[in-house]
Amino acid sequence: MKMRSTARESSLSVCMAVIGCALPLCAAAVYINPQFGITGGDGNAIPLLSPPVISVVDACAKSVQVESFIPKATVQIILNGGPVIGTATPQFGYGAVALSQALNAGDSLTARQIVNGLKSEPSSPPLIVGAMPSPLPTPTVDSRLYDCGHIVAVGALAPGVSVSVQDVSTGNTVLGNGTTPNEWGDDWAPVLTSALVAGHEVTAVQSACSVPASHIRRNKHLRKLFRNRLLETSMTADSLALSSALTPLAHSVAAQTHLRTR
Repeated sequence: MKMRSTARESSLSVCMAVIGCALPLCAAAVYINPQFGITGGDGNAIPLLSPPVISVVDACAKSVQVESFIPKATVQIILNGGPVIGTATPQFGYGAVALSQALNAGDSLTARQIVNGLKSEPSSPPLIVGAMPSPLPTPTVDSRLYDCGHIVAVGALAPGVSVSVQDVSTGNTVLGNGTTPNEWGDDWAPVLTSALVAGHEVTAVQSACSVPASHIRRNKHLRKLFRNRLLETSMTADSLALSSALTPLAHSVAAQTHLRTR
């Protein structure tokens, strides 16, 4: 026990001595395989960290999508070569970084990563923020929706918009909202919603700060698909009641097969 304690104290001491950090930061230091170090060899202390890559983004965006960095690194977004307007520590080598202000067309963005006190150079060349398209394109709604589902995948989005998923059958009640860029990319959003209801029609609209909202995407087949599924649900219930030989697992598989949207 004493040996383990001494080894741990020694490790923390080395951590503090090498990168000059406070104890809490050392405890959360990013593990780096010593065979693939992030400093130069032969005593050369120049960091070998490459800068992260920022995905394309348009005016009005309040976040950016970044990739190509070490998981759990601290990622900073720098505006016009000056202030840091976003900081995050993603668990993976990609992720969204929230910004402290909305972007404007023509802004210059760079990113850098910090690992155990070592900083990469800012990304080069800088990413130039684009103008938000006008009119905004009509978003697409994935038709593979299920009763009681809580995710609606919306595509054809501009990078820097807010997206709203609505229930037409209840007077355009908002079921959920999302934004781009997000953890998964810059042109689509898996929008978290309240429970979807069979027989209802779902739509999506995207909007941004500087241009009119898009046309609403209405999936004309969705209502029919939901109604067909309701009919199949009733038929499935009758057939399952007559099939006492089926195991509970087989009941579940059969029900899911009939409920699946075609």
